[in-house]
Amino acid sequence: YRYRAVALLGPWSAIGAESDRQDVVSLTFRGAGTGAIGASGPGTSLAIAMPSGIAVGDLLLAQVAFERGTDAGTDAGLTPTGWTLAARTNAGNNIGQAVFWKVATANDERTSSISVGFSQKVSAAGTVLRYSGVDTTAPIVAVAGSSGSSSSIVAPSVTATSGGTLVAMWSVRRTAATITPPNGVTVRSSFQDAQDVSGRAADEAGLAAGATGTRTAVPSQGGDWTAHTVVLRPSTS
Repeated sequence: YRYRAVALLGPWSAIGAESDRQDVVSLTFRGAGTGAIGASGPGTSLAIAMPSGIAVGDLLLAQVAFERGTDAGTDAGLTPTGWTLAARTNAGNNIGQAVFWKVATANDERTSSISVGFSQKVSAAGTVLRYSGVDTTAPIVAVAGSSGSSSSIVAPSVTATSGGTLVAMWSVRRTAATITPPNGVTVRSSFQDAQDVSGRAADEAGLAAGATGTRTAVPSQGGDWTAHTVVLRPSTS
C-alpha cells in the first residue's frame, strides 16, 4: 500500500512526501500428505495424498523418489496434470527424485490425491507439502539437485537472490532407511516404499539472500541417493 507523510510548516503550508512500502507475509508450513506404491510390488502409478485444509493461493510442493532413475520415464510423463516440474535428478538408472510445484486453485481444495506415472513398473514414494504466504507469481527463488552413492546425502548449495524458506529433500534407495537431517532444520515429512526407497523433507525459515550452503543428512543405510534444495519466496502485500 501507499502512505503520505505530511510535515506542517505553518498554518497555511505543508510539505508532503509519498513512499511505497511492501509488507512481507509470513511464509508458513501448513501440512503434508504422503503416498507409496505399496508392499504388493512395483507399479506404474503412484498416488500421493494431498494435505488437508488446502486454500486457494497455497503453494503445493511435491517430492517424488523412485527407483530406476533415468529409465523410469520422461519428465513430461512423470509430471502430474496441472503441475510444473521444478527439478529432476537421477543417480544413473538406480534412483531418481523429482520436485513439482503448483499454486492451489479451488479445484485443489476438493482433490484428495495426485498421480505420478512411470513408463515401467518401479518402487516409488513421495510427499506433497503445503505452504501459505508464498509468492504465487514466482514462488521459487532457486532450486538445484545432486546425487551420489555414499553414507551421507548432500542437498546442494544454491544462490538465493532474495531471502525466504529453504526446503531440503533427501532420498535413498534403501528399504526402511531412517534419514537423520542436519541441525537447524525442521522435519516436515517422511515416506517409504516397502520395496526400495526412503525419503524425507525438512525446511529452514528466515534464510538470507546469498549462497545457502549444503544440507547433509545421514541415512541409517548408505547407498545410491538423490537430493534437492529449494528456496521459496515469501509473498508481499
